[in-house]
Amino acid sequence: YMIKRPDFLEAQKAIKQKNYSEAYSLYKEYADRGNAAAQANLGMMHEIGVGGDRNDQEAEKWYRKAAEQGLAEAQFLLTQVLVGDIMMEDNDKSSELFTEGYVWVSLAAFQGHSEAKRAIERLAKRMTPEQLGKARKLIEDSVIPNMSKREFKVLEGFRRLSIVLGIGFGLVGGFFGIIIAGGTNGLLASSWIVVVSITVPFVLGWGIVRTLGWI
Repeated sequence: YMIKRPDFLEAQKAIKQKNYSEAYSLYKEYADRGNAAAQANLGMMHEIGVGGDRNDQEAEKWYRKAAEQGLAEAQFLLTQVLVGDIMMEDNDKSSELFTEGYVWVSLAAFQGHSEAKRAIERLAKRMTPEQLGKARKLIEDSVIPNMSKREFKVLEGFRRLSIVLGIGFGLVGGFFGIIIAGGTNGLLASSWIVVVSITVPFVLGWGIVRTLGWI
């Protein structure tokens, strides 16, 4: 599960030879210079206990450093460290960690991380509407990797526009259905027009925002 880079060939070779201390030293040299992929790999070594005992605190520290640089894989892995062991708990600490975890996994999903996109839905099911609202506000206020706030607003706009279009086309379609057909038959015909007019634009809008990774 280590992130592979051409610069990491010696470290990867050391891992393969089970020379974990050498691999750690090589990754740390890059990590100390700000290499996000190396930082994530150090986090992974601590999380799974490669060459020693597991250390979730160190794993979180290194994942966070990489996540703050916008590395999607690190953002996803940080979420796992934050919420992985508390999914069955219900206390103030878990509430805060769910919120932070949702922020990080959303940022990873924005960048196309497939596992993060699936994880958002699982995590959201465990959160209250208040927690989700707080998390989404934090996302909007964050410095989103590779995405300006204007672009973020566009994504949110697509989501809301799909709902508005669905309702709007449904009302307009129903109105013209009654006018064109008239009477009881017109009312029946218009009901079908309403259903189709709401469903089609809503599905199209939903598909857009799903493709863009917002929901």
